Amino acid sequence: MSAFVVMPGFSTGTGGNELFAESEDIHPTLEEPSLGAEVNIYPDRDTNLSVTVTHDAGTDMNVTFYGNKTDGELEKIGENTSVASGEYANMTWQGLDFATQYTWYVNVTEDATDGGDDNIYNESEEWTFTTADSPIKITMNEPVDETDIYPDRETNLSVMVNHDEGTAMNVTFYGNKTDGELEKIGENNSVASGDYANMTWQGLDFATQYTWYVNVTEYDNEEVYNKSEEWTFTTADSPIKITMNEPMDGAGLETYPDRESNLSVTVYHEGDSSMLMNVTFYGNEMGEELEQIGENTSVADGEYANMTWEDLDYDTEYEWYVHVYEDATDGGDEDIYNESATWTFSTDEIITERTPTDGAEVDLDPELNVTVQHPEGNDLNVTFYGNETGETLEEIYNETVESGEYATFVWDNRDFDTTYDWKVVVEENQTDEQLKESNVWNFTTEPEVLYKLTFTVMDEEGDPIEGATVTVSNETLGPDYTNTTNDTGVAVVEDVEEGDYTYTVTKEGYEDATAEITVDGDDDITVTMTEKVYDLTFTINDEEGDPIEGATVTVANETLNLDYTNTTDDTGVAVVEDVEEGDYTYTVSKEGYKDATDEITADEDKMVTAHLEEADQPDFKVEITNYDEEMEAGKYIMVEYTIRNEGDVEGTQNISFFVEGSEEDREEDVTIEAGENHTGKFFWEAEVGSHLLTVASEDDEDTVAVNVQMEQPSLLPGFTSLLLILAAIFAVAIYQRKSKKR
Repeated sequence: MSAFVVMPGFSTGTGGNELFAESEDIHPTLEEPSLGAEVNIYPDRDTNLSVTVTHDAGTDMNVTFYGNKTDGELEKIGENTSVASGEYANMTWQGLDFATQYTWYVNVTEDATDGGDDNIYNESEEWTFTTADSPIKITMNEPVDETDIYPDRETNLSVMVNHDEGTAMNVTFYGNKTDGELEKIGENNSVASGDYANMTWQGLDFATQYTWYVNVTEYDNEEVYNKSEEWTFTTADSPIKITMNEPMDGAGLETYPDRESNLSVTVYHEGDSSMLMNVTFYGNEMGEELEQIGENTSVADGEYANMTWEDLDYDTEYEWYVHVYEDATDGGDEDIYNESATWTFSTDEIITERTPTDGAEVDLDPELNVTVQHPEGNDLNVTFYGNETGETLEEIYNETVESGEYATFVWDNRDFDTTYDWKVVVEENQTDEQLKESNVWNFTTEPEVLYKLTFTVMDEEGDPIEGATVTVSNETLGPDYTNTTNDTGVAVVEDVEEGDYTYTVTKEGYEDATAEITVDGDDDITVTMTEKVYDLTFTINDEEGDPIEGATVTVANETLNLDYTNTTDDTGVAVVEDVEEGDYTYTVSKEGYKDATDEITADEDKMVTAHLEEADQPDFKVEITNYDEEMEAGKYIMVEYTIRNEGDVEGTQNISFFVEGSEEDREEDVTIEAGENHTGKFFWEAEVGSHLLTVASEDDEDTVAVNVQMEQPSLLPGFTSLLLILAAIFAVAIYQRKSKKR
């Protein structure tokens, strides 16, 4: 018997009937690879794991191997079953990586097929080994940092690859900008050991850091590989240089009255001072997508590129930049380019202050104020627009003010807890020229003082009712307040205005509960509901209309987890009482009859009549097909029979063998499909005398007569024959008499 202890932290098995226990009789011993060894996995990237397992009682064992890279979670990697005590358990660990430390162990259990208990186990310690380096070696050759990519915006990538056995290799290059995902950018196939793999990386950007690496595999075996470290290089700056001239970054511009500004940059070409350049201007309001707004072509080295940006808005911040590239008409390459930084400037300020601030909470009569100024001090017309958020803004007030003064408007009688949008349009008083349309601002009015009603709804036994709908209504004040009770029977109706209300609590299967309530503060209300139940009376008859006693009536609703049942009396009636309101399926069943099922809604007392049809039955007919009519005592009589199922369905019955009404043998659980036959034999040790032998199913039987005589010497010629004839006559007479009784 195995000695074992229950380890701390181990629990009982399924159902609490088994204990997981560590055995002191099971001993796993490391064979290979030896602890801490360096393992050569070339060329198949696998190694053999081997342990010897012994069991003090000699029981066979199952050995499960677990392993992974040392910094990974150990997982099942293989299994040996029915390992004899003292034998090896082995597995080949495939798909290993080069130059990597691995950790592994085994769990050994008794083999249940050898009489053991697979809950008795022992685990080895964790062992480690390190795989040897890949036979493939990689040396970076180029590029170096600060790589000059002018004029083709490309550079050469080159590595030297070596294979310890001289095998040819495939080299795949991966790269991208350092902040991007590295992707495949090129490939060299069948590179000889000691040779370079090269590729030209095109379409590079100026002044940008790139990251790249190579993955090298054997020419005909991709499982043997090595991956280089990741290298970086930075491309040199573009030969095109840009100097901003005007306006200065962040400047405030006076654009009145023409609403325009001059943009100007100086461009240089350090690579070829004779090269002409094209300059494209991009700009838009701050926060909008920048679009092309102008262009200068064939700008010489050191010259200005200029454009007038027209139709600017007052009181607006703008962004702009330029894109400069070589002029192809002057022999240049449009792929040689540079882009400036993005600069900003602001136009004349028209609206200097406003209240309320954007998003503020205000009372129901908010005062709207804006301070406005004219670049030359002229009077201004200020028009206010407003509406609820989501609605079209409409004019709500107009006022003329002096430059530097504020326009004000009290927007009274707002609704509680409502968000409103507003803006102003400022025009020059003398010319009606629109100077500024403001952004759309918003504010929210203060919330109304509202109350909370907490309803606790329970049944007559004091249990909480979940899913009851609570409605609090007042036709004068407006829409109803409603909520549904949770699993504790609580529903909270919040934000109820002060006033007189009617509350109603409804729940399917319960009588409605209603009452009056005055709301002038938070309140707790307890409601008791009465359950609706009904009696369903079932009358069950057969096809001739005769009552069926003992039929089971089941009324069920799986969703509500409700199930009611009763059994019909001698009049065929079953009353299912106190059925909760709802939709149900009822089923009537009785042995020998087909089930009857239908839908029924319990919303009042109801009477239901159902008819049951007799179920299809098997019918096992018995025929004795062969038997020994005469036999000497002490010998075995063989009775052959055939059972035919003449019923409508498959059936299973016992087939019995009787001698003079006493059961001598039985063939149990004989299954025969409808219309099919079953044959069999019974044997009986003959006893002297005339006997009736019967083979019977549960539906039918067949009987034959046999005569058994004692074996005697033939003293008189013909005497024995005479006795046999007399015995046969006697047996036939008995059989005919029994057949008549049947």
